[in-house]
Amino acid sequence: MATWSGLAEFFARYGGDLRADLKVHSPAALADVARIEACAAAAGDAEAAAQAADGVLAVTQGLLEGGGWTHVCFREAHVVALLTLAVARCHRQQPRAAMEAADRAAIFGIPPGAEAIVAACDELCKQSEAAVGLPAAAAARPFPSDPPADPLLKAVLSSARAVQRLDLGGEAQIEDRFVSDFYKKERPVVLAGDPEVAAWPALERWVDPAYLLSVAGWRTVPIELGSKRKGTWREATEVFRDFVLNRLCASAEDSVVEPAYLAQHELLKQISALSKDITLPSALNGVVEEDQVIINCWIGTADTVTELHKDSFDNLFVQVAGYKYVRLYAPAQAKRLYVSKRGCSGAEAQGNCSAVRCEAEDYSQYPLAEDAQYLECVLGPGEALFIPEGWFHYLRALTPSISVNHWF
Repeated sequence: MATWSGLAEFFARYGGDLRADLKVHSPAALADVARIEACAAAAGDAEAAAQAADGVLAVTQGLLEGGGWTHVCFREAHVVALLTLAVARCHRQQPRAAMEAADRAAIFGIPPGAEAIVAACDELCKQSEAAVGLPAAAAARPFPSDPPADPLLKAVLSSARAVQRLDLGGEAQIEDRFVSDFYKKERPVVLAGDPEVAAWPALERWVDPAYLLSVAGWRTVPIELGSKRKGTWREATEVFRDFVLNRLCASAEDSVVEPAYLAQHELLKQISALSKDITLPSALNGVVEEDQVIINCWIGTADTVTELHKDSFDNLFVQVAGYKYVRLYAPAQAKRLYVSKRGCSGAEAQGNCSAVRCEAEDYSQYPLAEDAQYLECVLGPGEALFIPEGWFHYLRALTPSISVNHWF
């Protein structure tokens, strides 16, 4: 089967290095990995392979929950064990359980050659889900087409701090102006009317829960729940179907739903069917090659927050659905932002984070922040924000929201 061949290809490419590292760092895991390799080579005993995978995961999961992996070999062994469980569950005709294991592996990164395992699980689930059909709740529309009735929106649009806007649909050479006046000068700008973005199928498809469920409802994704400011923040994994229906759709009807965020995740790499719905924005033509761009998705309820931080990449942040407030601080403002390389986690683990909590600043604790100068904007569907490398940025969803950012 293609599932066994994916594991066999991994061992052919990387098995020697993995065995050598585990021999030093975890002989117990090495024995079970060797059993998995033997099963993969013979395309044989799925139950024996599953037992060996459980043995590996007892080691790797224990280390992960106990403080983290001390060597990359534990991550590799963890991924191999999860993929092995996916193969075994495919053989048992357990599509959802197989997909869950494959996606848990994909969250850490699928090694070359093993993509066939994910594809086989996905196909089994697709057939199973098609027979079940979509729930009535999938007819909901959690993403508003009109701007929210939020006083902040009017204030931002009329603010002297508003980020400059550029309409890419108005002139033939307007993309050159973006490069010369903003990209090369490292100045942020809101881009409207980008021809490629305007043609994205995602702008229509992704606002429809039924579409999201039809292409990815059975997949498992990493999410963040709660609020760091309230001390309730935590990480979890969840079936995408449950995330869309029980969190996104529910949040449109109930304002007290706990914030939930699929944040800074390479979802298009994990779920390739969704990658067909976007293309490289016109603004980036001639700026970067498409295969050099890192694309992350951000899908969440209203009031999801990304705290103030900076990235080591230029960023073109595109709003697909809903509305999001963004605040920007130039690199020169860092001395007023109480920046630390410690304490960053989750979606804010970019290297440099500010201790200042935007929109709820405590100037008694951080007095210099009161003089920090910033720009701000509200992004709506189809609009993009260029955030130059090193600019600090804070984001809050005003409504249920979907965004796609391009690091380059």
